[in-house]
Amino acid sequence: RTEASPKKLFISIAAGFTLQRLEQGLGSGARVVRVMPNTPCLVGKGMSVAVAGVHATPADLKHTLKLFSACGEAVAITGEALLDAVTALSGSGPAFVYGFAEALADGGVRGGLSPQMATKLCFQTLVGAAAMLVESGMSPRELREMVTSPGGTTLAGLNALEQHHFRDAVVAAIEAATRRAHELAAS
Repeated sequence: RTEASPKKLFISIAAGFTLQRLEQGLGSGARVVRVMPNTPCLVGKGMSVAVAGVHATPADLKHTLKLFSACGEAVAITGEALLDAVTALSGSGPAFVYGFAEALADGGVRGGLSPQMATKLCFQTLVGAAAMLVESGMSPRELREMVTSPGGTTLAGLNALEQHHFRDAVVAAIEAATRRAHELAAS
């Protein structure tokens, strides 16, 4: 059993456990950093966001970021309330991308591709698009516009997404996940 003391740093990845709750449970002077990692950490492509508790030092935060950068990107934020939005975007976000990937591949199958070919094309398309977002220095809008020619196939597909309120649905998903994260933290 580990005894809590101000000499020890505690790093929590427990969703729904606020810094205040952790600090109270660990005792006065507890040095706590709360981190929201996501599942892509399992393949070294994760996103982890850290927020320091009242007694955590700048060195504690730096140490935490160094630890989590071993499995992807790691950043610090100020203000624990933002962790609800972080949880929704980068914590739940991979599931939304996986849902999109399922739909993308299903669309390819409906177009006549074999499930194996549709899956291969889908996965590499996502990998390539993600690399373009990270490496090109261009915004998502600029990249989207670069692929979209007037009267072309991309525009037809984007119009269909808009007719089905794709953007609104994605924003609503993030909002719903943010609300749920807040509810979990409050309970």
